[in-house]
Parts: sequence; C-alpha cells; structure tokens
Amino acid sequence: MVSLASFTFLFLAFSFTDNAWSQVLPETKIVGGSPVQRDALRQQASIRYKSSDSTFGNGHVCGGNLISNNTVLTAAHCFVDDLTSRNTQRGRRISVSDIRVVGGNLLLTEQTPNTFTSDVARLVIHPGYNRNTNADDIAILILKTTVPASHSSFRPITLRSVPVDSNTTCEISGWGRTSETGSASNSLLAANVSIIDFNVCNNAYHNGLRSGMICAGRMQGGVDTCQGDSGGPLVCNGLLTGITSFGNGCARPGYPGVYTAVHSYYRWIIANGAPQMGINSFFLSICLLFGATNIVRML
Repeated sequence: MVSLASFTFLFLAFSFTDNAWSQVLPETKIVGGSPVQRDALRQQASIRYKSSDSTFGNGHVCGGNLISNNTVLTAAHCFVDDLTSRNTQRGRRISVSDIRVVGGNLLLTEQTPNTFTSDVARLVIHPGYNRNTNADDIAILILKTTVPASHSSFRPITLRSVPVDSNTTCEISGWGRTSETGSASNSLLAANVSIIDFNVCNNAYHNGLRSGMICAGRMQGGVDTCQGDSGGPLVCNGLLTGITSFGNGCARPGYPGVYTAVHSYYRWIIANGAPQMGINSFFLSICLLFGATNIVRML
C-alpha cells in the first residue's frame, strides 16, 4: 500500500496493509534452540489455561508478545480448543475468563519478584480466522493489569511495518517441545532461522499458503518451532515480524515453519488495540486515512 505520510511519536510503531492452511499441526511449535539469556526477548509472554495452571507453568498453551503495556499479540488458534481439548468441546472458542498471561520469566515454572501475571479483559480474534486453513491466524489480548513501564524483564516490542526480505536472519523463541515427540521445555529457548522465499515455501505446502503468511526456518530441517510455541515471536532485526502459526511436524527437512506476517495486519491491530495502546483517537483517524508507515515507539 502506498504511504502518504510518516510520523514520529512517543507511541507504538505502526504502519498499514490489511490482509489476511493447514490441518498439519496448527498448534505449531523450539527445536534446535538454546536457553535465552536474562533480559533478552523481554516481550515474550506465556499464555495459560487457568484451570490447568494450579501448578504454576502447567497451564501453558501458547506464547505471546507484549506490544504495549497492556496488549499482547498472539495466534488466533490458541483460543480454539485444538490445544485445550481436554477441557472443551472441539471447535469451541475459549472464554477470556479461562485465560491468564504471565511475563517476565525465563523459566515457565518460576515465580519471582519479576513475575508478571494478569487476567484478560478482552480477547479479539481476527474475524477471518479459519481453523482449517489457518488464514488470519492472529489475535489480540487486552490485559486487566497494566505492565509497569519500569518492569525490567517484561517490555513491549516494536512491530514490523514493511515486508521482510527473503534470507533475513531472524530469531524464534518459546517453551514448546524440543523435538516432535519430545516434551516441553521449562526454559525459554531461542534459535536463529532464515526467511524462506514465499514461492518456495508455498510449493512445499502444496500451494496451501495464504496471503498474510510468511515462512522461516532451514530447508534442511533441524531448527523450528514446535507444539507450545504457537503465538510466539519471529523477530527480525529487533522487530516483531511474525506470529508462530503452523507447520508440518517440527523441524522436518523441506518444511519450514509458517508464521502470520505482522506487517499484513497493522491496520487491524491498530483498529482493535489502539485505545489500549495510548494512541489518540484523532491521531488514529489521521493514520488510517493516510496510511502512515512509521509511528516510532521510543522505549
């Protein structure tokens, strides 16, 4: 989309384009990763099903990404019962009262003075989300509790406003399985992957990809997201570029991971999250009218 203006503000970074497969493991998933160092990936959140989280950490179902002091961006499929069928009927969407968000930790089960926990005030699932095709696999959580600006280990990340180039080196992270048949990780793991050309990836998935999807991984396999990593980040050059969506198994040769492309949903993110992001309604109207590309958030 042609941009007519560029603004710099003390707000969240946004730009615009609105867009939006697979029945193979939509609860995609880090294989081949290493433990994250303290104070890295501070936007990473754990999204949990409350009734399973009486033992802290056991309720983890998906990752998420803090994008403002009370807004988390994640995958829509996390809130349809594919991941939580033990407690719901298939296809039923999960109520916000069943969800909590935890941030500030590297260990899934740890509780420290830095542990941030919040219930969810509002869940916004993209209206185009299709659980059979994984189109528009994106959702917003509005937290009941605001993350303090001074929080040292849970901080918002800036969103990518333009498409990312193929072959760009990026980072994936999460508490998901460390192998396709393995167990989840208690430690937050991360790994480097490369952006895969869309046509190459689409061919691998038998032309099943949709607009608004991007692929990342290694065509030779060995490194990938896995079950439990869904909704988590694909970060390229410090910008949140993708949301973990699906894949064919975990780290299989020839099948890179598929992610929801953040830049394709800026207009939707702003329209549904702007009031919680501190963006003035008049300013929002101007942005939506002119398609501003860089409203830079200064942390």
